[in-house]
Amino acid sequence: MVHGRARSEPDLGARVVIYRDIAPQDVPQVDELQRQLFPVRYSEGFYQRLFTDGHYTVLGVTPDGRIIGIASARTVSDELMAAETDRGREGYIMTLGVHESFRRLGVGAELLRRILSVLRSLACTVAALHVKSLNIAACRFYERHGFCPDPAGGWYPGHYLIDGVQYDAYRLVCPLSAGWLEWIAAKLGLSNEGGGAGRAREASSVAAHAAGQQQLHWPLAHAGSSLPPRQAVVVDASGQPTAGAQRGAPPL
Repeated sequence: MVHGRARSEPDLGARVVIYRDIAPQDVPQVDELQRQLFPVRYSEGFYQRLFTDGHYTVLGVTPDGRIIGIASARTVSDELMAAETDRGREGYIMTLGVHESFRRLGVGAELLRRILSVLRSLACTVAALHVKSLNIAACRFYERHGFCPDPAGGWYPGHYLIDGVQYDAYRLVCPLSAGWLEWIAAKLGLSNEGGGAGRAREASSVAAHAAGQQQLHWPLAHAGSSLPPRQAVVVDASGQPTAGAQRGAPPL
């Protein structure tokens, strides 16, 4: 696949992690890991879809074959979104998580970098995800990597249904193209100078401005936010629309 060949890299903890694409034989281990990471049970159909067009999964694996991290995403075609904002194709991050024994070693950041690289190669102009508003560590992680609340609607009350309890969520976005960065900057009333050369720096600046200007004080509170409340987009674990509330989990 186009994501790149398997590659091992030492981390600060003197451990070695190999990053590679998912293979069918990985499904039992991946399912076990996701059961540990997320309060949701993914169906057989979810795992089948991971191997279909438009779905991409990167794994972190130890030399002895233990899967300790996962990042999965799919491409989204949203004609209304494209017509309104010219932001084009969206890449939606479905899951991102690392086994607790390998956290704070840069594995999550590397998985995110790789899945964003895949989305860029597929001409996605923006990456998006949902995260439980109470998951402060995850919110801060994504903020550090250029994500901010979606100015077009970043607050989803009751988005998650976990063990019968509803939880609010943020929809976070990360610009993957200069055009989308210009759109988000205009939405926030910012100038966007410097072109592609300073795109990463500009994205971080926009994210910081989104957190401050919109007065979200996110992820600590929604009170006072200028983002309009919005009804939850109801999807199942596969990311497909369903008639009930989403039974999902924050990516981290």
